[in-house]
Amino acid sequence: MKKVFVTFSRSAYQRTPAPYKAFIAATEDVPGIAISHKWFLGIGARGKKYSINAQEVNRQSLSAINDSDIFIAESSQSSTGLGLQIGEAIKKKKMTILCMRHTVKHQPVSNFLKGTRSPYLHFVYYKTPKDLTEQLANLVKNSRGYEKFEKFNFVTSRPIKEVLLSESAKRGLSASELLRSIIEEWRSKELK
Repeated sequence: MKKVFVTFSRSAYQRTPAPYKAFIAATEDVPGIAISHKWFLGIGARGKKYSINAQEVNRQSLSAINDSDIFIAESSQSSTGLGLQIGEAIKKKKMTILCMRHTVKHQPVSNFLKGTRSPYLHFVYYKTPKDLTEQLANLVKNSRGYEKFEKFNFVTSRPIKEVLLSESAKRGLSASELLRSIIEEWRSKELK
C-alpha cells in the first residue's frame, strides 16, 4: 500500500467544498493507495481559522510530503501554498500528480505548471470523480519501481549521443530524464 499526500487550495475548499469532497472520495477509491495525512478534516467553514498556527501547518505539511510515496494535488484552483507544496514534492522526487478538472485544461492559470519539466510530474484532466479514480489507478498501477532510480551507464555511438543530447536540450531535460521518459512511454504501451 502506497502512502499518498493529498492536497488542494484550502480557501477554494471553504468556498465550494463539494468538488473537493468528491476529489477526496475519488482518490480514496484508488486501489493500492492510502491517504496518509488527512489535514483537510480540520478545515472549517469559510472565514474560520485553523486551530493550529501557520508554522505548525507548514511543519506538518512538509513532514507529510516527506513521508509519502505519492503526492496528489487538485490544482484546478491556483494557490500559493499549493504551488509551494508541489515544488517540495518534485524536489523530494515524489511521484507528483496534478489533477485538474477538464474545464481548466486550456486556461492560462495552469501554464506555469504545464511548463514544468520533471520526470516526477504527471497531469490528470478529469471530467467526473469516476474518471479521476480510473486515471489515478492507471498511473499508480504503472508506477511500480518509479520512486527508486538506479544509476545505469551504457555505451553508444557518437551520432546517437549527439541526438540524445540535442533532443534533451530541446525539451529542457537531462539525457537521463529523456531516456526514462522514452522507456516509461514504451513500458506503458506494453502494459496495456
